[in-house]
Amino acid sequence: MSYAKEMDTLNQHLVDLKGDINVSFEFFPPKNEKMETILWESIHRLKSLEPKFVSVTYGANSG
Repeated sequence: MSYAKEMDTLNQHLVDLKGDINVSFEFFPPKNEKMETILWESIHRLKSLEPKFVSVTYGANSG
C-alpha cells in the first residue's frame, strides 16, 4: 500500500471517530514555502475532527 493510500485510510478512520473523542494538535512553524503548503493542507484535513484547540510550537530544535 502506498504512503498516500495509507494516509487516506488513516484520515478516514479518524473522521469516523468524529464526536467520540476529544483531540488537539500541535504544529511546528514551517521552514519554507513547501512546508507551509503541507501545513495548511494538513490543517484543512484535520478540521473535520473539530479539535478542542491547536498550538504552534516556536523555538523547538531551532539550533
